[in-house]
Amino acid sequence: MNAISRLTSFINNAKEQDIYYTVAYTILENQLAIGKISINDLAERCHVSPSTISRFCRMFGYDNFHQFKKNFEASLNVEQVIFDISPKEIMQMMDDPKKDLTEYNLRVAKIMQHTVDNLDFDEIDIILKKIHDAQKVAFFGIMFPQYAASLMQMNLMYLNKITMAYNDTQEQLKCAENLDEDSVAVVFTNEGNISLISPAMTRAIYKSGATLVVITQNPDTKLSLKADHIITVGEAKGYDVGRFIMVQIVEILSKRYYCLFYNPYEEK
Repeated sequence: MNAISRLTSFINNAKEQDIYYTVAYTILENQLAIGKISINDLAERCHVSPSTISRFCRMFGYDNFHQFKKNFEASLNVEQVIFDISPKEIMQMMDDPKKDLTEYNLRVAKIMQHTVDNLDFDEIDIILKKIHDAQKVAFFGIMFPQYAASLMQMNLMYLNKITMAYNDTQEQLKCAENLDEDSVAVVFTNEGNISLISPAMTRAIYKSGATLVVITQNPDTKLSLKADHIITVGEAKGYDVGRFIMVQIVEILSKRYYCLFYNPYEEK
């Protein structure tokens, strides 16, 4: 997760508007200037001390303000960070948006079909049975994968299955710490790097002994190696369509769960 994503998530989940909230908001409000100002300049704008800025940076996992600025400036490359779009695609979007979007839609459809073609539904049924039977089920994710986690929680709620999916990272950590060996933890992560973003949370999941299910486009990660079950979706390099893929797998899992455990049309 880049610096802008971290600050946005922090603001969205802040329980109070304290000095760190003020620093985060000020940085986001002055995005284009951050790379050019010193720690003293930022402290003055936020009406705090330079040491507070240093603590703020460490709170988000950066060694110092210089490292934070470097990551923040990289976050401003929206062509790669958000859209993963090439200069050629930018020109095509400018000159012929319908053609560009048609090609993009075809690519999304192709990758979504690739997901369906490669899913192991025997494995999925085993995972869903464990979710159905477990007393504690928790879904985890950061940024958009967390939306997928919340959507999965809501879908199962309609199917009379209570699960957990918290937006706040600290609440996710507490949730992970309360799991046990009879629980199921489902992690949504496009790039598979959530263990780098939230190491404490992933360590808590490992320590709990819960059945770990990883849903990812990149199965070749440390997290996946520790997983009991892996659901591979999309393509490893198709992160620009990862948002669609995560919603797709939630719909697939939800519909399959409905058919297996809730279907009112099934003969008893």
